[in-house]
Amino acid sequence: GVTVALAEASKARHQAEAATLAEAKLNEMIAQGDWNSGGGSGDFSPDYPQYKWTATASTPDANINVTQVDLSVTWNERGQDRTYNVSTFVYANANGGVSGGISGGLP
Repeated sequence: GVTVALAEASKARHQAEAATLAEAKLNEMIAQGDWNSGGGSGDFSPDYPQYKWTATASTPDANINVTQVDLSVTWNERGQDRTYNVSTFVYANANGGVSGGISGGLP
């Protein structure tokens, strides 16, 4: 019972860390305009090097100035890769401003 409880506590901690890191990275990308480059990847060194991120950006409709940005955070837990995903739509208006909202979750 103790082993199961410790494993679940570790899983919850990793998921919470991944969610926080994913939201922070996506907000950073939007604030700096990095979402417009089509994506990227990296890790969260030096504080969280065990977590890796990958971002992609796509335009679902060429007639609307909206870009979908998807970001995945992955880590290895007990020998298995785990992933947490977040997504947002970014609207770049004619004045150069952007707006968007984030949604996320486990696959």
